[in-house]
Amino acid sequence: MKIAIFGASGRTGHLVMEMSLQGGHDVVVFARRPDNIRLSHERLTVIEGTVADRERIERAVEGADVVIELMGAVSEGTVNIIAAMKKHRVQRLIAASALSVRDPIDRFQLGRLLLLAMVSTIIPRNVREVRRAAELIRASDLDWTLARVPILTDKTGTFSKAGYYGHGTVGMMLTRADLAAFMYKQLFDTRFICKAPAVSSGP
Repeated sequence: MKIAIFGASGRTGHLVMEMSLQGGHDVVVFARRPDNIRLSHERLTVIEGTVADRERIERAVEGADVVIELMGAVSEGTVNIIAAMKKHRVQRLIAASALSVRDPIDRFQLGRLLLLAMVSTIIPRNVREVRRAAELIRASDLDWTLARVPILTDKTGTFSKAGYYGHGTVGMMLTRADLAAFMYKQLFDTRFICKAPAVSSGP
């Protein structure tokens, strides 16, 4: 399988990249600062570019079986990635989103509402951007999965839980290791195609 990863220079993206290479896949990573990709491998290709660089985004996407997007609140990049995927007929998109993105299956969960109120006050632009990116992905005709992420930590990974807020399944903490493992697992798991599960760490 050939995997294109956007946001691989971040901590979570680097873990996904390592997992993909260890799994025997060919990996293309798109990075604004290639020097931050601290890994060399015969099956790894690094493409330098920004989210506004449509031509280089297309180079990263062309020939891929799956695109994994971990850039965060950058809706401009989402527009260009979706356009590149449609041009090159790449159907599967696995993207990291945030708890600020709502889903019809969600129910009331006090912890989520309190955290969302805080985040909306501190970084309102990011909240708008991540919601816009989610709208764009949901409106596409791709086989997408949106992993809605709460508070990220660098603690040791345990295992990831996926579900919907207010159902007693997921909490407000997620390690980067568990997020990376969840994103990688979606390469083979079809349960969340065209769905937006909330993800947290166990137990």
